[in-house]
Amino acid sequence: DHYPMEKFMLRKMFVSALTVATLLLASCGGGGDTSSPTPTEPTGLPPDPGTAGNATVKGVDSNANGVRDDVERYIGITYQSSQKAVKSLNQYAKAVQETTTATTAAEVTANDQQRFRAIRCIGTLFPTESSSTATDMRRDVLASQLNTKQRMEAHQQSEAMLDGSVLIADESANPCDFDSSLLPN
Repeated sequence: DHYPMEKFMLRKMFVSALTVATLLLASCGGGGDTSSPTPTEPTGLPPDPGTAGNATVKGVDSNANGVRDDVERYIGITYQSSQKAVKSLNQYAKAVQETTTATTAAEVTANDQQRFRAIRCIGTLFPTESSSTATDMRRDVLASQLNTKQRMEAHQQSEAMLDGSVLIADESANPCDFDSSLLPN
C-alpha cells in the first residue's frame, strides 16, 4: 500500500527538478538580439533596485507591498497592456515571495495556500482557451523571482517543508485580492 505514496513522492521530486530546469533555461536568455525596443515604463512602479536588489533573498521592496521591486517592475513593464495581468501576477509574486522567505512549515503552508489562490485568480481571469498563456505568465514571473542561486535554494527549502503536507483548495468565489470587474483589461 506504500506504492501510491512512493509514486506521489517521485512525481513531486520530478516536478521540482523540472521546475528548476525550466527556471535555469528561462534565466539563460539568448542575449544576442539587443535591437528590440525597450517598452515604455508605466507610471507608479518602484525605482530599479540595481545590484542591491539581488544582495539577499528578500531583495528590495521599497513600497512594502510584498513584491520585490525588480519583480514588480518586470511585471509592470512586461504586462502593461493588461491591468488584470499586472494585478493577478503581483498577487502571485507576493505569495511566492512569502513562501520562499518563510522559515517554518506552518508559514510555508499558509503562504502556499495564497499561492494556489493566486493561481486560481490568474486562471479565472485568463480562461481555459488561453491556459498555456496563463502558465507561461506564471513561469516568467517565477523565473524573475528565482533569479539568484540563493533564491532558488530558499525556494527549494520552502518546497521541502511542504513534503507530506495536504493543502486544502481555496473555493472562494473570488480568488483575486482585487475586484477584477473594475479593471478595463
